[in-house]
Amino acid sequence: RALVSCLHPLTAPDLDQLNKILDLVGSPTDQDIPEIGSERARRYLRERCAGHSRRDFNEYFHSAEPEAVDLLSKMLIF
Repeated sequence: RALVSCLHPLTAPDLDQLNKILDLVGSPTDQDIPEIGSERARRYLRERCAGHSRRDFNEYFHSAEPEAVDLLSKMLIF
């Protein structure tokens, strides 16, 4: 949440990184968005970042130990 709330002037690299993150962890839910401090960030997420599904961390981190994947899946949430 902190990443999105601090992005004031959104540059192309910022947007690329945000989309990569959302491709992994999925789009924020309707319950997540109100907790974001920046109205501009909330609007951007609602209008342009919907529809990202959370990826299967076991497939994405296929060479990692199962315990590490479990930890990442618990830590990397929107």
